[in-house]
Amino acid sequence: MSELNDIGYELPDIKRALILAPHPDDETLGCGGTIALYSGKIVFTVIALSNGEAINLPEGNKADLRKKELRDAMEILGVRDIIFLNIPDGKFKEHRDEIKKKISEIFLLKEPQIVFSPSPLDLHPDHRETAMGCIELVEKFPSTKIAFYEIYNPIRFNTLIDISKVVETKKEALTKYHYSMLKKEDIFISSVLSLNRFRSLFTLKNSYYEAFWMPNAIQDIEDVISWFTCGITHSSPEDRLLGTIRVVDSLLHHMREVEEELKGKGGLIDDLTSKLNEKEEIIYGLQNQIRLIEASVFWKFARRFHRKKDRLLPEESLRRLLYERIICVLKNRLF
Repeated sequence: MSELNDIGYELPDIKRALILAPHPDDETLGCGGTIALYSGKIVFTVIALSNGEAINLPEGNKADLRKKELRDAMEILGVRDIIFLNIPDGKFKEHRDEIKKKISEIFLLKEPQIVFSPSPLDLHPDHRETAMGCIELVEKFPSTKIAFYEIYNPIRFNTLIDISKVVETKKEALTKYHYSMLKKEDIFISSVLSLNRFRSLFTLKNSYYEAFWMPNAIQDIEDVISWFTCGITHSSPEDRLLGTIRVVDSLLHHMREVEEELKGKGGLIDDLTSKLNEKEEIIYGLQNQIRLIEASVFWKFARRFHRKKDRLLPEESLRRLLYERIICVLKNRLF
């Protein structure tokens, strides 16, 4: 466990920080204790990318409910600056360029020294998209550091922040997320605090910790993925080329199999095509007959008669009864 010797236990000496929350509650789940601990020293700006309106609840005003919950929670944690980007919940990938543009503008305005983001390996796709966009932005703003936090799965970390003094404050803030946590906030709170408690295994102290990875520099997304997976996913250019060749070869083989299968069914396809052509000719003939009938004098007379039928042949009159009997006989003969 030599890696534990390089773990840091404090944030850098900074004054301004951005916290990217894909949905209201992510920021408190992942780093609520750190926010509470440092809110007197650091000016935090929380950016809620979406309003979390796609959550599975019957309430009709879910976006407003979740925005209020975020405001209430941030009041407890000591955050006054909240920005809502109103990106459609669950559709971050389709709005990737819009997200990067809006956050880039905030970077220029707020000049953050560090930005907190979910992990690119998080289970939620919106969280991963947030991380990917953040990595690209930090490449354009090299003076801004990035700190990845954990939500739905533990991450490999190099920084542990002891939140024991403010763990009750974090818990109180989490209780504000009644709707965001599907009205089951007790389960969410006990789970995330258990994760914070689990991190004490690495310090052997009776404490709660929030874990972060704060790289000194990021070259590209492959470096990030390689670090989080301890290099397991890293492969050389030669290996990637061979892998690509194998994929292409497999696709070509599959295409040949499909081609042979289609050749074997060529006769069946020709037979079906011939039958379809025959049916089309029959339909075309029927359409012509219908057009001729509609253009005939008899048809025009029948339509006019039908519109005036009730006036010419009153209900329950002898004329109406005779008319209905004649129609019945004609139907029996025709059908």
